[in-house]
Amino acid sequence: MTKEQREELEKWLDKTDFFTATEKLAPAVGPSEARSLRHMAGQVVIDRLSEMRRELKRLEAVCQRMEHAVRPALSGQPVNGTTYVNHFQPLDGWVASLLETYIGLLVTARPLERAGKVDQLCIALRQIVPFQERGDRQKLFTDFLKL
Repeated sequence: MTKEQREELEKWLDKTDFFTATEKLAPAVGPSEARSLRHMAGQVVIDRLSEMRRELKRLEAVCQRMEHAVRPALSGQPVNGTTYVNHFQPLDGWVASLLETYIGLLVTARPLERAGKVDQLCIALRQIVPFQERGDRQKLFTDFLKL
């Protein structure tokens, strides 16, 4: 792909999704290069989806361990808070990893039009931090958990 063709592709990516952009460029690059572009676009998406599936399996495993740790509470039994809290490190890691993979997938579908939920998550996280910094856990519980 020439520099001019890459620039043209980048212009289309500003206006539309990854696949439509490759089709808009296809006539200018010829059949062989168009097939290569389609393959590249498809491979990027499939790779991200495969990565998401692996991350979801790991998230499911962490959720099962967390559920197992707190299940005694449902019958009024004590729960080891340290064990419960220790599960947050892998949970945080896999949630962050999944979000990173999602953002990588999102950019193939015009992110500015579809980033609403990610933006809401960022806003919610920014709202939690001041409560933590002030040590206002009661307000955190009432505002976010509706307790």
